[in-house]
Amino acid sequence: MTFENAVNFTVGDASRSVAIGDLDGDGNSDLATANGLDDNVSVLLGDGSGGFATQSTFAVGDTPASVVVGDLDGDGNLDLVTANDIDDNVSVLLGDGSGGFATQSTFAVGDTPISVVVGDLDGDGNLDLVTANAIDNNVSVLLGDGSGGFATQSTFAVGDGPVSVAIGDFDGDGNSDLATNSFLDDTVSVLLGDGSGGFATQSIFAVGDFPISVAVGDLDGDGNSDLATTNQSDNNISVLLGDGSGGFATQSTFAVGDFPISVAVGDLDGDGNSDLATANRLDNNISVLLGDGSGGFATQSTFAVGDVPFSVAVGDLDGDGNSDLVTANLFGDNVSVLINASNSDPTVANPIVERIADPFNSFSFTVPANTFNDVDGDTLTLTANLENGEPLPDFLSFDGIAGTFSGFATGDELGTITVSVNADDGQGGTPAIDTFDLTVEFANTPITTNELNGNGANNNINGTSANDLIQGLGGNDVLIGNGGDDILNGGSGADDLRGSRGNDLLSGDNGTDLLRGEGNNDILLGGGDRDTLDGGNGNDTLDGGSGNDELFGDRGDDLLFGGNGIDSLRGDGGRDQFLLIPDSGEDRILDFNNGTDTLALPTGITFSDLGISDNSSGDVSISFNGQLLATVENTAAAALDSADFINL
Repeated sequence: MTFENAVNFTVGDASRSVAIGDLDGDGNSDLATANGLDDNVSVLLGDGSGGFATQSTFAVGDTPASVVVGDLDGDGNLDLVTANDIDDNVSVLLGDGSGGFATQSTFAVGDTPISVVVGDLDGDGNLDLVTANAIDNNVSVLLGDGSGGFATQSTFAVGDGPVSVAIGDFDGDGNSDLATNSFLDDTVSVLLGDGSGGFATQSIFAVGDFPISVAVGDLDGDGNSDLATTNQSDNNISVLLGDGSGGFATQSTFAVGDFPISVAVGDLDGDGNSDLATANRLDNNISVLLGDGSGGFATQSTFAVGDVPFSVAVGDLDGDGNSDLVTANLFGDNVSVLINASNSDPTVANPIVERIADPFNSFSFTVPANTFNDVDGDTLTLTANLENGEPLPDFLSFDGIAGTFSGFATGDELGTITVSVNADDGQGGTPAIDTFDLTVEFANTPITTNELNGNGANNNINGTSANDLIQGLGGNDVLIGNGGDDILNGGSGADDLRGSRGNDLLSGDNGTDLLRGEGNNDILLGGGDRDTLDGGNGNDTLDGGSGNDELFGDRGDDLLFGGNGIDSLRGDGGRDQFLLIPDSGEDRILDFNNGTDTLALPTGITFSDLGISDNSSGDVSISFNGQLLATVENTAAAALDSADFINL
């Protein structure tokens, strides 16, 4: 956690208090200060990046000591209230929603009001006012009518010298309660609200010497409201943890700077725990104490501000999602703005959905731009790997600059992998990680309704007229699909698989297998070892898998891919495609018919990338980057041109 150097913006004379709010409705945070010697407030409209326009000023009462923001008339625009300690009243300035304010209306309160806060004290949905009256030793409660007017004050006794007041629900009943610091008693007074604007007799809790500011927040993450006071003579903060029933534990103290005069609560490092910031009047700095989430706080870090900081407030002043700080500087006649330079890690905003890839067809998809979010606006670098940390498989690649996956899968890649996409903002934090499943499956995979399994021995299994799933398991099996669109899996052993009628998927698995599609459009996957694949009738897809295989397209327009090993491919009748993929063994194409058949390549490899030459056997060798892909019999290199090649 760190902050940029303070930038100062001019306000009125003797600014004693600063408040943050969107005063012109543009979504950016603006500032308002109470200027004690000018008897006015300064309004500085924010540009959303931490800068502020020249002040506009609006008259209020004599010697304003405190300013707060709230929608007092229910029109959706933020209004201003000041506590005027010489006039013994409050000034209400109704906002027009564009940064302007109407002439003040004043309402009487007690003697020497030093602090004012807004909140709904009677549960009617309208904002009410509370002031801490330093000479009267009480608080004034003014109930709002929802149109900017307020009833005559009701007063409630507190300790000696109240100069700060805060609102919170200390007993968990849903009603607003009050806390004041008693500057001359070294205590805080807690007044529990009845929900109708009335308050019980004060309860008193000891704090440090000359407490001058009190703030409310959940400092230990238990859901109860806690208290923090700045103790002017002790140069520390008192933290009192609430029990949720209106009581508070004995104070814990934490050192801050010299003459701390104001305290604010906020999450300054983005860890979800409440932190504290104090304005240290004689050090001309701010102390920041990071909370551990259990009511403890780390040693202070200090940040320089203007001359005699008198008030500190927390808010997002540059729209990056991080909490920034601002002080009103009594002798500087300015405010100091400290932009939070802490980095927020990127997050997953919209998870990537599952993707499906069809074998023997190139595929690509781009990670949607809204997948990740970085509130700091950092440029994200994307990388990808498998969920277990291993590299992506050979059939899949990722372009991190474009955010695009692309690939070409064969029958060997059938199944599902889980892919991780990592988004790093380059700031040394934790990358955001999103995972998604990529499933490789044939688009026309049969949907089976009946299952037939072998027993591990040598089985002969005949399918039904339905769509069957037939699994041979161990042994040398004969599996016949018969009618329907079937899936046949030989398992281990030397198996004989026959699709028969229907659009079937045959997988030899391990062993030396014979696969025959026979009728219709079939998919034949040899698997391991030396297999023979015969497509039969129809437009078939043949994938030899590993081992030295023999592939026969037979009749129809077939796709033949030898897979790993040294394979022989014969298209036979029809317009056949012979697929050539680097690092997948060497194929011998026995019956390439120029003008009818084609040689297929994955997307990304073109005709110009290939080496095509006549060899000593009178055949044609086709290579890529010096690697032999295939030997084509009964043709010449000069007879092959780009028209004989396609990309899948």
